[in-house]
Formats: sequence, C-alpha cells, structure tokens
Amino acid sequence: MNFRIIKDKAELEGTAYFEFLPGKYNGTCWNDNAIFLDEDSMALVEEIFERNVEHYDHFAFSEIDKVQGSRILADLKKLEIEITSNKKISGETFSDEYYSVLNEQIVANKSKVVEVISELRQWLDVTLEKNDCVSILGL
Repeated sequence: MNFRIIKDKAELEGTAYFEFLPGKYNGTCWNDNAIFLDEDSMALVEEIFERNVEHYDHFAFSEIDKVQGSRILADLKKLEIEITSNKKISGETFSDEYYSVLNEQIVANKSKVVEVISELRQWLDVTLEKNDCVSILGL
C-alpha cells in the first residue's frame, strides 16, 4: 500500500480514485484543482466521512459543507493522534481481513499515514475557508 495524496492528475493510473473537488461538483471529473486518494488511502479516513456526511456513499458524489467540514477536521486531528498511539482502524465498508491488512500497513508506515491524514486535514481546512463546500467524487 502506498499511502499518499495525489495533487497532479497526470500521476493517476486507472480510475480507482476518490476526487476531492473545491466547491460544488461541476459536471466533470479529474479536475486540475482537485486532490485524489486511492482506495487504500481513503480507507484510512472513510469512516470519518461516513459518520459526518449525511448520505455519504463510497461510490457516489457527496458534498461537505462548512459545518460538516468542521466536524471532519476535528475527527481527522483525533485520528492523527490515535494512529500515533497505535489505535487500529475499523469500519463497515471493507472486510475484516482487509482492515487487518490495512492496520498492519499502518503500523509499518505510521509516519507516512500520519502525514497523509495531516495533509488532507490541512487541505480541507484551507479549501473550506475559500469555498462553501468540498465535493467528494467517489469510485
């Protein structure tokens, strides 16, 4: 697993990415001003979005407003601390086996995982200051 945030869409291989788009969905995907997470990187934080964004769907488009964004930012900061303290990630999106492998990879790549979560938190914070919402374009 290669945990990272992709900022240049030229680095994308295939289509299995979550796109984080500043503002409302504009009818197009693979936007130049978006950032992208692969499915493994999204698995690190997806439970936070499921908990805080009504009607969030792994495979659909969702919007995060400023109120939801505030809760997400707090939860991402808390997750950074938990990962540093070796807390395991779980959820309902994937199988228990997948979460077991994911948690092994988190332990093996802890500093990179914390960096990805921190970078996503910072991007969301700045982007929500400048926009009414952020759109997540699912798989």
